[in-house]
Amino acid sequence: MSDVSRTAVLGAGIIGSSWTALFLASGRSVTVYDPIPDAESAVQGYIEKAWPGLQELGLTDRATPDSVSFAKSAREAV
Repeated sequence: MSDVSRTAVLGAGIIGSSWTALFLASGRSVTVYDPIPDAESAVQGYIEKAWPGLQELGLTDRATPDSVSFAKSAREAV
């Protein structure tokens, strides 16, 4: 695994939410930015649904789904 411990995701659609869950599963902290008003709840909901499957695959041994935060701008996220 690389030395990367923090990742920014720009966009909280299906792809952004998927990458967020996968990066969290790898043990990284993730900051997400998307300008849509319900981005935070959408990403959180996706993570909640995806996490059991990631656990079943053995991908979450070093991880927590709580290491996600949300930024008010792309600049803040990165």
